[in-house]
Formats: sequence, structure tokens, C-alpha cells
Amino acid sequence: MGFGDEIMALGRIEALYNATGKPHSIRNKAGETRTHELWRGSPAWGKNAPEHIIDCPGARPYIKDFVSQKTTGQRIIYNHDYRARAGQIWLTDLERAFCDIDHEFAVVSPLVKDNASPNKQWGIENWEKAIENFPIPVYQLGDHGTKIIKGARHFVTPTMRLAAAVVEKASVVMTNEGGLHHLAAAMDTPAVVVFGAFIPPYLTGYSQHVNLAVETPEGFCGSWTPCQHCKNAMVQIAPDMVKEKAVALL
Repeated sequence: MGFGDEIMALGRIEALYNATGKPHSIRNKAGETRTHELWRGSPAWGKNAPEHIIDCPGARPYIKDFVSQKTTGQRIIYNHDYRARAGQIWLTDLERAFCDIDHEFAVVSPLVKDNASPNKQWGIENWEKAIENFPIPVYQLGDHGTKIIKGARHFVTPTMRLAAAVVEKASVVMTNEGGLHHLAAAMDTPAVVVFGAFIPPYLTGYSQHVNLAVETPEGFCGSWTPCQHCKNAMVQIAPDMVKEKAVALL
């Protein structure tokens, strides 16, 4: 699980804080308190607060269960009652000053983390076409070892909090469903998000974003192994579609 899950966990305790006025801790299944850099500074989070939620790898509220099948491998069974809420990330003035870009710009996040489902992959060539001749400069975030796609400029971000500072100043974010779209929601930045047919946007998407999902007779598969169903869905999302939606948000 990635930092997008931790942004949603922060959103859960924010809702409780707004309702009760009490900060909450976030714990694992053993009842041990958890910490994350993106929670730091939030009045909703109390590291050792007695009021708490369980939210951790292996206990995420949008996942009901995992099943293993001989033909499709491991697959997520979704909790279709869940709705994502992105928690506010409380940056310091010094962190905000990290982003020194003084012109309008976009952020692209084309990579899928190694332990994510391959069915989230839209394809590097598609992302390169989507940002080709984009009307404003496009930056890709990451550390020094990040593979940068053609047409993007590299903005080195050593931490997720510093990435949040860049995303906050961006005019638009273009990304697959994953950590960066949750970060964009947390920083109130417009985004175009490629969902495909792996997970439904009503679970982990946000209404203020343009969510490009593909309805299929099989639904949203949640498969952790490559499947033709997801490949067919991704083909229906054209690079020009992503570019046009992103330009419209500028």
C-alpha cells in the first residue's frame, strides 16, 4: 500500500475530528500506533490519542477481502460502500518555499509503483503523447533515480511533503489512479486521472477531478495479475482525451 492510502486514512480521522473535536490516532491491526510524514501538523491526528481508527496495510476500508483464483490470480473484493476523502496536508512555510517555479505548470505522474497491480498501467507512450505540445511546461516529480518520460521536466522531490508543495502550485495534474491523484485532492489541485477498469472511481476518486474509467460487463476486476479485460479498457482512453481534459482544466 502506498501514500495514497495514508492520505485517505488522514481524511477519515479529519471527518471524526470535525464531528467530535477530538484528534484521533491511526493504528495497525495489533492496536499499535502508526505514524506517517503526511499526517504531521494535522490537528486531526494525535499520535497517541485514545480515540483511534484501524487503517493499515492489510486493513484498508475500501478492501473487503482478497481472493485467489487459479485462472486470474489474486483479486480484490471491494467494499462498495466506501467513499474516499483526502485529508488536508499541513505544510510549513519553509516546505511551501521549496517549489520555486514562477510560471504556470502541470504535473504528470506516469509511473505505477512496483508492487501495484499492472492493470493500472496506461503505458509510457500514451503519457508521452498526452503531454506532447502541452500549452504549459510539464514536470514529473521524484528522486534522482526516477525515469523521466519524453516531454517532461524533472523536478526532484526528496520527500512526499515536498512533492505536495509542488502539486499545490500546479495548475493541473495528469496521473493514473494512485498516490498522486490523492495528493492532488489533498492539495485542492485539478487533476485528470486514468482509472481504466481496475477500480471504480466512486471508491477512490474525487468529484472535483476528471476520472477516466471504462464501464465493462465484467465490472471493475481488481485483479493483481495482467488481464485482457483491463487492457481492452485502457485502449479506449486515448492520449488526446487526457490532453483535452487537462487543457480544459487550465
